[in-house]
Amino acid sequence: GLMEYTKKDGIHFTLFSPERKTIISGKLPLKKLPEKYKLIKIDGVYNISGDFVIFLTSLHPENIMQAAFYRIIVDGTVGTLKSEEVIDEFPVFTIRDGYGVPFSDVDVPAFFVEKDPGSDYYAAIKYNSTAAETKDRIQVSHYGPDHVLINRSNYTTPTDKYKYTVPLSI
Repeated sequence: GLMEYTKKDGIHFTLFSPERKTIISGKLPLKKLPEKYKLIKIDGVYNISGDFVIFLTSLHPENIMQAAFYRIIVDGTVGTLKSEEVIDEFPVFTIRDGYGVPFSDVDVPAFFVEKDPGSDYYAAIKYNSTAAETKDRIQVSHYGPDHVLINRSNYTTPTDKYKYTVPLSI
């Protein structure tokens, strides 16, 4: 599959056969991800259970101080949209948060996706670098091949003595 995003046209998807012939091509009929989003960041594109799965982060159209994490599933055989959902979001970014990022060497909050190379299980990681408590900075959500949430937990340090945490392996 090929996915293209432009501010003018939105998200356009083309699905190819194994012989590299076009099966379907067109704009994805997305409802939850409005075209007027200010910024879209592709966090991952994977083949999960034979489907084309797109993970992306976008700023909210009415409140550019909040980001949402989307999972878009396109059928891998016919190229039609199966589902589109917000699987997580950050709290509204405040002036205090905004000050810490450029002046205090605080990372920008972000979402990451890691897929198990041996199966179709995957994890969505929410890295909220501006959270007040260390235990709220890294949250891992584990999903199965059917895209159902298996478990969600926050990362805590073994002795709970560290104030700052950063995910290094992502």
